[in-house]
Amino acid sequence: MERPFTERAYSGLLRRVALPVAEAIQGMPVQRHLAALERSQWWSPAELRALQEQKLQAMVAHAVAHVPFYRDLFAARGLRAEDIYTVADLRRLPILTKEEVRAAYPERIVTEGMPARQLLPYSSSGSTGEPFRFVMTREEKARRWAALFRFWRWTGWDFGVPYAIIERGAHLAFKDSPAASLVERYLTRVLPLPAFGVYDGNLSDYVKRIHRFHPAIVRGYSASIAHIAEYLAVQGERLPLRAALTTGETLLPEQRALISDRFACPVFDGYGGEGMEIAFECERHEGWHLNAEGLIAEVVDDEGRPLPPGELGQLVLTNLSNAAMPFIRYNIQDLAALGAAPCSCGRGLPLLTRLEGRLVDVLVAPNGRRLVVQFFTRLFRAAEGVGQFQVIQSGRDLLRVKLVTTPAFNPAQRAFIERELQDYVGPQMAVRLELVDDIPPTLAGKRRFMVREEGT
Repeated sequence: MERPFTERAYSGLLRRVALPVAEAIQGMPVQRHLAALERSQWWSPAELRALQEQKLQAMVAHAVAHVPFYRDLFAARGLRAEDIYTVADLRRLPILTKEEVRAAYPERIVTEGMPARQLLPYSSSGSTGEPFRFVMTREEKARRWAALFRFWRWTGWDFGVPYAIIERGAHLAFKDSPAASLVERYLTRVLPLPAFGVYDGNLSDYVKRIHRFHPAIVRGYSASIAHIAEYLAVQGERLPLRAALTTGETLLPEQRALISDRFACPVFDGYGGEGMEIAFECERHEGWHLNAEGLIAEVVDDEGRPLPPGELGQLVLTNLSNAAMPFIRYNIQDLAALGAAPCSCGRGLPLLTRLEGRLVDVLVAPNGRRLVVQFFTRLFRAAEGVGQFQVIQSGRDLLRVKLVTTPAFNPAQRAFIERELQDYVGPQMAVRLELVDDIPPTLAGKRRFMVREEGT
């Protein structure tokens, strides 16, 4: 679709004038990195692998020389930096856990001698709400934004294209003042909306704000955008956009269909974490393209052994550019599967073909069966009278299921749900339905469908 002339002209003005000034002031050459990424995305897989290994060798040498955690790790294993030369060599190193990073931060895992003024501190709440802290340099932040902008451009976005964002932290700019409205509409062209408010009965206000702002794109948490789409469906309305960009949570198939229908646009799902822009869908929607220039992705089983393409396992990442705080073979605690074939779009970037949520949210029945969210979404879609659900594993042998019901819910539906759940989890696990008035989002504004309680 051809973009309006005024929009293209404004994008050009931003790229040539405003952005270079902002980059110079902030010390973040985003556009330079973006131009490089837009070239390399068309490289062959072999060329991208060669680039990865070149960056891997430099990152490992840096980590061993300047980061106490890795210096001690290599010494304890009798390894030298030169021993990690290829992607396959990474298997000689142990998998890094979030708990190890927390224990080592900041004294032992942040690069020695790095001036504090060069470090940008970050904290992510994650799915559990427990803060996870890390740092990066301005150069790494520029690379991160460049990767994100490359992904967004696949959707039809460009600098200056108006978009609405529904995420944690957006509430900081959720103002009605004339000055704030002018900045949003004419300069940044971003409408920030807090994810928290989506569940507070403000949906009519959200829709009005989006209508007034006329964004081309909406971006935000999957469940938050889906909740707005549900409201539009109830009202019998559509809010046509150019694209919807989902992130922050597992995007369920029924959510994708609903968002696409109510916003009359394609849905592009993105995936990131721990300061990394990890993967994103292109226009072909055959999987999530990995940000191969910035990271190496492995998928392993519960014992850390590599899995072949197509098999679901734990995702392990090596960040190739964060010299301030290297992540080498880091278990990000998500489940994924690598793709076996390249995408038909022609990009050489490898694919993830499955993304199935946080490892901490995977529930396991006493008989060893993994309980997946897709079973529950299908079940509650088949059962009348269920508006919202949340599945909680309390201990090894108790499954609590919270339900927000509608008037259509009746004893027959309850019996149907209890029977299906019991058959699914097996006789060693008790099932308890809990009818509640509301299921609040997390402090990060996300909606969790599956929860594994502490100690389970």
